[in-house]
Amino acid sequence: MTINKLFLSILFLVVTHLTLAQNSSTCNCSTHVSFKDKTDYETLLPAVAVKKKNASEVIIYTRTDGESGNTHKELKLKFNQRGLVAAKTEYNESGQPHAQYDFERNGPGKIVKQRFNYLDSTTALTVAEFTDYYYDLKARLIKIKKRNEKGMVMPDIMADFTKYEYDNSNRITKEVVQYYGNSGRDTSSHITTYSYNDSKLTGQSQVFEHNKVSRIIKSQYDKHWKPLRETTYSSDGKTAIRYAIYEYDSQGRLNRLEVKGDGITTGRLNDGAFTEIYTYTAEGLISSIVRQYEDKKCEEVFEYNPALQKSPSIGL
Repeated sequence: MTINKLFLSILFLVVTHLTLAQNSSTCNCSTHVSFKDKTDYETLLPAVAVKKKNASEVIIYTRTDGESGNTHKELKLKFNQRGLVAAKTEYNESGQPHAQYDFERNGPGKIVKQRFNYLDSTTALTVAEFTDYYYDLKARLIKIKKRNEKGMVMPDIMADFTKYEYDNSNRITKEVVQYYGNSGRDTSSHITTYSYNDSKLTGQSQVFEHNKVSRIIKSQYDKHWKPLRETTYSSDGKTAIRYAIYEYDSQGRLNRLEVKGDGITTGRLNDGAFTEIYTYTAEGLISSIVRQYEDKKCEEVFEYNPALQKSPSIGL
């Protein structure tokens, strides 16, 4: 999968999670969700920049300006000597670690295996879960597949997996996601297809669920195939239910994202509007993400090595 398409996938996951949280009484910073099930940490944490900063880890804190205005720890990512993420710890609302991920990488630095453990109240590891990552000869990610509860690699027909296909320009053309149910009886899957118009720098994707189109997404890109505008339509392809605008700085980094509409839950374009502002360190690492919707605001701050002993004081 290309960096730009992975970048768009991250943003779609972030947007989806945020809109699902819009009805809460306080603003939920959720960009860390983009680090949960993805392998493209380098999008916002490029290895070259990590090494330039000489960072061994980054701790991600969230500050909300709701009723409590709390600052709490969300994630910790540890880097290896190459500046790549080697391990991840997730924290609960009390600031205690509750999940641990460890990543095995190949020679080129691609993740080939993920080990996941829940942490109990004594921070002891529970039974591990494993996920394998597969690449083609062009080093493009073509499959992510979970092993069974015994740690065995199962045939695709008996596993949870995501598969990707690409065109000659390394753009994703098809994504297939399968969830393996109870002995196969509840297995479900959905397919997303992608097409592109090179002369107009546009694209369209269709999401199929139960063999029927559930939504259609039309996109406008810049010359580097980074998304500029994205409109999500309901299954009829005519009713717009989400609209997004992406803005970049002179170095091609995302610095502003504006979203109008939900597109996932209510289906009403006027719901779920929010704006995100991204800032970066001198080395080019993400340093903060501020998002605001209605009268709510929250900030996610990335604190690099050395590890902090207490939560930072964050101004909004």
